[in-house]
Amino acid sequence: MIVWCSRTLIHSPYLALCTTEKAFHNLCKKLKVPKDRTPKWLGEGGHASTHQFSRGDRDVYVVCMPTKHPRGIELAQQYCLLVHEAVHIWQGFREGIGEKAPSSEFEAYSIQSLAQTLIAAYIEAKKR
Repeated sequence: MIVWCSRTLIHSPYLALCTTEKAFHNLCKKLKVPKDRTPKWLGEGGHASTHQFSRGDRDVYVVCMPTKHPRGIELAQQYCLLVHEAVHIWQGFREGIGEKAPSSEFEAYSIQSLAQTLIAAYIEAKKR
């Protein structure tokens, strides 16, 4: 499943949550990512990952995280993984706009917005 998320952070990048490996590979095809350059859905032993793709003048961030986790990954931990991935998105976005020293409030609100968007998408995906 792919859940496209709202682009509410200024002129934010496109953001999608992929909850299955099949959905991720389908999205990579849609984004015209060559097969030999398509990254692994999740890293070795990883529970979530973020991939950045550039398409012309737009960046697309794809957060990959299954809705069904092996035993031991509690719901709070799942949400924290999404916050972790939100930080990676923020770091890439900040670098992309050339912001070297954002205010602490700009950073905190941006990460909060990204994390909230990802968690809401994840909750919706778990319902399906």
